[in-house]
Amino acid sequence: MSKTFFRDYPPCKGDAPYLCLCFHPSDAQNVKPLLEELTKRRCRIWYNVSGVSNSSANKSRTKFETNAKLMVLWLSDCSASSEDMKNALGSYQTTDQPVICIDARSNVRQSGLSMILSKNVQIITREPNSSFEALAATLMRTEGFTQQLIAENDNERQLFLKKRKSRRIALSILFSAIALMICAAIYAQQNDWFRPPIDILDSVTISDPVIAHAARVALSSDGNASLTQDSLAIITTLRLDAPPESFDDLALFPALTRLEIPQSCVEPASALLDDAQYVIVVYPEAVS
Repeated sequence: MSKTFFRDYPPCKGDAPYLCLCFHPSDAQNVKPLLEELTKRRCRIWYNVSGVSNSSANKSRTKFETNAKLMVLWLSDCSASSEDMKNALGSYQTTDQPVICIDARSNVRQSGLSMILSKNVQIITREPNSSFEALAATLMRTEGFTQQLIAENDNERQLFLKKRKSRRIALSILFSAIALMICAAIYAQQNDWFRPPIDILDSVTISDPVIAHAARVALSSDGNASLTQDSLAIITTLRLDAPPESFDDLALFPALTRLEIPQSCVEPASALLDDAQYVIVVYPEAVS
């Protein structure tokens, strides 16, 4: 049974009449939809989780005997064979309070209900395909369920539900933001794979292929020169034959005094005019 069950579905407080729901720990997830429907209808609910601990069971039975106006038992394949549940059934059928048994076993025709068939026990069969909304409505129409079990002013409970909803929305937004960050990181990494950086000796990297090609041509007419920190330091003139994706790599050329760019590169290079330490010359592109 989840440790957050009682945090998400806190039992009612105070001495007002309430409905006591008894179920096996393994059925906690199965009874949640029913709790949701009963909560929407402002039902006050307390729990007797059979088999959690002896002290818990004794406390729940004591509270039921003094305040509970209705006992609802969730009977499943697991709880039907549980000694703790059988003991609970045996003790509750001797009280004056009405008892409703919700038979949620996979085979409702199997034996095992004779032990709780007494004058104050009613049985509701939980069909596998029926909705919990219909089950809650049936439960509230059953003899023994009174208006005393419905809170007239449940501001505390409604405030709790509102806070829980807000917490879920906040967590959903947080997880969505994390997912977007992961997707963005993967996308950026994939783009780097498509355009591998050009490694230069002495930990220098030119990532833009246009600037890398211009550097090789400046060092050798055939464009096959090796690029190192020392070789970049002697380049004074750089001629670009196309607009680069970025001008950031120009910072790797400390001796650069003249940058020649084609006409199509004027607009992207306009940002360099304020801080450039070199002359920018525009040459006309060849007409084909």
